[in-house]
Amino acid sequence: MQERAIWHLRQPTTETSTIMSYNNLAMQYLNQRGYALYEDVTGFLDIDIKNLHDPSKLLGMDDAVSRIREAIDRNQRIVIYGDYDVDGVTATALLYHVFKHLAIEVGTYIPDRLSEGYGLNMKAMQELVGQYELMITVDCGIKSYSEIDYAMEHSLDVILTDHHLPDHTLPAAVAVINPQIETNDYPEAILAGVGVAFKLGEALLASYSNLASARKVMQQWIDLVAIGTVADIVPLIGENRIIVAKGLEKLNQNVTLPGLNALIQICKFGNRQITTGQIGFGIGPRLNAGGRVGSARQSLELLTTSDPDQALELAVFLDGQNEKRRFIEKQIEKEAISLVEEDQALHRRFIILYCDHWHHGVLGIVASRLVDRYYRPVILLGGDGDTDVAKGSGRSISGVHLQKHLIKHQDLLLKFGGHAMAIGMSININNLDRLRVLLTQDMEQIADQTIFSPKISIDLVTDLTQLSASNVQTLESLAPFGLGNPRPQVLVKGVEVTGIQKLSAGKHTKLTIAQGENELGCLFWQQGDLAIEQGDYIDLVGTLELNIWQGRTSVNVIGKAWRPNGFSNIFDQRNSENKKKKLLQLLNQTNSVTTAYFYADQDKSREINQQILFNQPLIYNHQTKKFSRFSQLVNIDTDHFVIWGIPTTRHVLRKFNSNKAISLHLLYNRNDYQAQINELTSLSLDKPQLSVIYRYLQSLQAANNSIINLATYSHDQITRDQLLHGLQTFDELRFIKWGCITADVIWFNFAPDVSKQDLSNSTSLTALQDLIKGAKQEYNYLLTASLDELQQHYTRRTSNE
Repeated sequence: MQERAIWHLRQPTTETSTIMSYNNLAMQYLNQRGYALYEDVTGFLDIDIKNLHDPSKLLGMDDAVSRIREAIDRNQRIVIYGDYDVDGVTATALLYHVFKHLAIEVGTYIPDRLSEGYGLNMKAMQELVGQYELMITVDCGIKSYSEIDYAMEHSLDVILTDHHLPDHTLPAAVAVINPQIETNDYPEAILAGVGVAFKLGEALLASYSNLASARKVMQQWIDLVAIGTVADIVPLIGENRIIVAKGLEKLNQNVTLPGLNALIQICKFGNRQITTGQIGFGIGPRLNAGGRVGSARQSLELLTTSDPDQALELAVFLDGQNEKRRFIEKQIEKEAISLVEEDQALHRRFIILYCDHWHHGVLGIVASRLVDRYYRPVILLGGDGDTDVAKGSGRSISGVHLQKHLIKHQDLLLKFGGHAMAIGMSININNLDRLRVLLTQDMEQIADQTIFSPKISIDLVTDLTQLSASNVQTLESLAPFGLGNPRPQVLVKGVEVTGIQKLSAGKHTKLTIAQGENELGCLFWQQGDLAIEQGDYIDLVGTLELNIWQGRTSVNVIGKAWRPNGFSNIFDQRNSENKKKKLLQLLNQTNSVTTAYFYADQDKSREINQQILFNQPLIYNHQTKKFSRFSQLVNIDTDHFVIWGIPTTRHVLRKFNSNKAISLHLLYNRNDYQAQINELTSLSLDKPQLSVIYRYLQSLQAANNSIINLATYSHDQITRDQLLHGLQTFDELRFIKWGCITADVIWFNFAPDVSKQDLSNSTSLTALQDLIKGAKQEYNYLLTASLDELQQHYTRRTSNE
């Protein structure tokens, strides 16, 4: 029922420069994401606690701290009211530890998921009134108007901290702290609930000393904040990035809470570094299990106990609850898939399923899995003890704002809440069919029906030659990865499958992939049925990981998607006397033609020089009349692809693959051979040319200038592209450091200690020399190989339809 996936390259949010992308995957990735300026890059990489914002900038913070100080001075009883998920439990535990540090006893309250539901409820308010004089909510309460009114009217003051989207009117609490309030001037609105609680803790402790001292104290619980932030799937940028990075450092080096130590022991991470992945798939689910299939109180006790023995006992218990949760999920998932498959037409655009025995606590997780399987919005509902009421959770896809669609039909609902991608709701089962019809109609009225096709997002287009262990290691400097800062997904076009191995009784597939002499392993987890044979050529999308075994570091690709590589057929027009005539004949026959130029006239020399230097041919589309780099062409929307000029390597022909069948036209001759050899040679730098560039940089420095504006650059002996090549060469030889300030302005600094270096230590210089040497052999092959040989090598042979 799921449509074919659409492959697309993530587009940068700002204009970027290609200058920073020399052979460095991290710089290429940041460049692609829109970090065009040097200060943008350094700012992103600077993970320092001092870069967190002042908590007093949050609206309501001063009032909240003042009321808490008043309660402490008057010996009033304080209770922290949290949510039952990981975000809420870690936030509750965090404030518990802050008050404990101040020698203040506080109570805690976590509602039961099944009997009380999310957020504040009147039963809980009636229980807390009279026991406490001040209640601090964490991760909930922003829409609990009646409950907060009741508490305030009965002498239970409320400080509300939350991060969920508020209405235009706020509850009448003593203070409301929520970075998403429209009138808030706080720089970041994407904090998790535990992040907001962290800011309250900072501000409260700072009121007794100063912010620097407060932050030093708060660092002892930063691992709690990181766990809640990752588990709540908020964007890992800005403050969240800093919090999670520092939290991961603590989890890997100096865990002080007995509960976290016990939980890590139960997760059996071994010697592996704890990352956001280990939190998301190990720590988080165990902390969540209590609230899903039992009580979240055990999770809170685990995070607040000071007794290592009790901590281990609670961790073992939660591990058992997690296994119970997984079993329940699998049963529900199996039943849900069966219901969908029985009537696919009914669920063609929106999946709504109800079963009275389904457990509410795991329906959100199962809904997410069905979204992954069918790529449709999904709502799963179970019975609520009342035969007329169904209660459950929903998950959505990009482009379908689930909460807004439910608002349109709220007259059919008893209760609902959530956001674009996830909701919780209850409904009278008699209204269920009507809701399904209306939501299906909503989906069919969406103009862009491609939103129901899954998307394969690609961050980088690269080759196996770039995937060295040292280069892949540069990507790890961009961690922690998660929403808003995803682990980079790379596309490698035209790899040969040289080996296939089934793992775990056929459950997983391991491929050996190669491009020329470069070879890597590729793992497809949970995909034991790949329709790939040894000898096939494929395009591959995946993430990269470093594997250390017996002291040796290697690179693995974790495969996410693949497609066959090759052309539907090849037209041999090599050595045609009149290339232009041949091209015009083809253009007269069809409009769907794209041409790859591998060399150009004098007025296009700059583009072509860059093309050869980076080994990135230029694409010219006769319809748009524009050049673009082929590295951005994930899918080539054309029926005929013309090769005008000879590629520097035969593998380049595989880069023009797409989801559709394409005819390849070879339109080049021996004149192209000599012209391109001359162009390549002109780019190569020898010692005298490097000396000229070095003296030019010295002259700039002598004039107190370390900036070069490429837009106005002019030199009698050295072209712009040779200058760039020289800068990269000197950087690799450790003579200078350089970088991009804007798209046309670069900076450079001489190294303080420069020692004599062999030019062979420059990878870009030797790479260009190797390219020139190898190009002659490649050109000869592409000119003389028989059509049968080319067809055998380049026509498409596999399919994963």
